Amino acid sequence: MNGRDHVLAVLAAGLDPARWLVPTTGQRPDSNSRNVALAYTDHVDRAMRGSIRHLVETVDLVVVVRETRADKLDPALDAALLEVLELLEPDDAIAWTTATRTAIDDTFEGWTIPLTVVCKLT
Repeated sequence: MNGRDHVLAVLAAGLDPARWLVPTTGQRPDSNSRNVALAYTDHVDRAMRGSIRHLVETVDLVVVVRETRADKLDPALDAALLEVLELLEPDDAIAWTTATRTAIDDTFEGWTIPLTVVCKLT
């Protein structure tokens, strides 16, 4: 499994599908009312850990909230970020250091989180 697929599997297993869309084929969010978690592989490096080959992937995770009311936007953004990070943090294959506010199509607010994902290369 590659890093992007690993991240999406972790999120799909832990996020409530009634409130979250976790597309696994890279499609863009539609106009539904669920939050969205999108992941894209930015680049891949080969690394050796002892005698075992690994892929070290940078995966950009974009978390989008569907809240548009100004008075509810920041709490929705904070809650979505925390919910996603609580799922990723225990996974030893996934590391992150920063999350940056972002806007999608100047319509939806969210977070971009660059992740480092280490996968064994077989």
